[in-house]
Amino acid sequence: MINTSYNYLVTLRPLDAYFFGGEITFGNGAGQNYFAKSNPFPQQTAILGMLRHLGFGKVDIGDSFNAAKDSQRQHFGYIHDLSPLFLQYEGTKNYLPGPLGNGKKGAFQVSSAGAHIRTWGGESWKNALDAPEYKAKDGWAQGLVIGQPTGDEQEDYIELDKVINTFTRIGITKNKNGQDRKDGFYKQAMARLEKDWTFAVLAHLDEEAVKQLTTEAVMPFGAEKVLFHLKLQQLPDPKAFKDYFPPSRWAHSFSKDAQAVVLLGDAFAEADIYSTCDFAITDTADFRHIRTPQNMTEFGRLRQFAKNSPAPVDQLYKSAKYNLLTRGRLLYGQATEIEKKLNKAAFLQIGYNHYFHLINL
Repeated sequence: MINTSYNYLVTLRPLDAYFFGGEITFGNGAGQNYFAKSNPFPQQTAILGMLRHLGFGKVDIGDSFNAAKDSQRQHFGYIHDLSPLFLQYEGTKNYLPGPLGNGKKGAFQVSSAGAHIRTWGGESWKNALDAPEYKAKDGWAQGLVIGQPTGDEQEDYIELDKVINTFTRIGITKNKNGQDRKDGFYKQAMARLEKDWTFAVLAHLDEEAVKQLTTEAVMPFGAEKVLFHLKLQQLPDPKAFKDYFPPSRWAHSFSKDAQAVVLLGDAFAEADIYSTCDFAITDTADFRHIRTPQNMTEFGRLRQFAKNSPAPVDQLYKSAKYNLLTRGRLLYGQATEIEKKLNKAAFLQIGYNHYFHLINL
């Protein structure tokens, strides 16, 4: 559990349909696609970039995020820490994407697969775990869970597609002479946030620096440069993320001899994290981020470098590809060993890799 204290609430409200890019975009050349789909949520790195843009030329904004240096905290100027992303309704009700489950607020129930079924734990055989409710043909569901329950089940748990809906936009690219290009047809799945909803994060910001900034601004955000309303609101008292979302909200029944963590946002860990797990309900997403080094002198095309290549210090470039465990995923095993794998200081600093211990009812 992360006990960072935050002193600001940052809200981001799209003024139109938006597009947050992922690995599947239109691309160029051999990597060109005719169909691109928006991610429903902005990346933590994008929110960091927006806050740095707000302070550009006014206060110290440090350097941009560098995933290649994940073991140490990084300097982002007046921005010290960010929480995982959540959603806010009417400015008062806070919602977080819940664990993967069957459409209710709880996660899939996990129990012993049976005394006759064992798995090798590296030193001895262990009882295997199973999620009997899960059916491959049905997949899983993920909804939004309110932080402070109201007692109204329909309000305390809301299906995600009732808050973020998508629609497809079809376009045709023309040649200079106005003729249709045979390879110029495309489809783009845009996302739209329902009325009275906003994206939000908690932030630890330098208060003296914020005094030099506008605390409300309309700024372009995302791949399509859609306008978002950004607002910084100082909290009366510092808050931890658990003050908004108590761990008890994710309590459910599972095998008594098991331990588990639930991911509150996307998380990066090496693939060997699964060797520490007895069981997992999980999924992954591709992740890249754009680096804007402090010594940048070249603003040409966006370059891309492999993980083992030396990063340029004077060019805008796109990072290598990483795989993230996505929000709401459940990892069962020795919690302390799982935590070690998630302990990536740079990712934790900007809101990735946060988790709660799953409370067993």
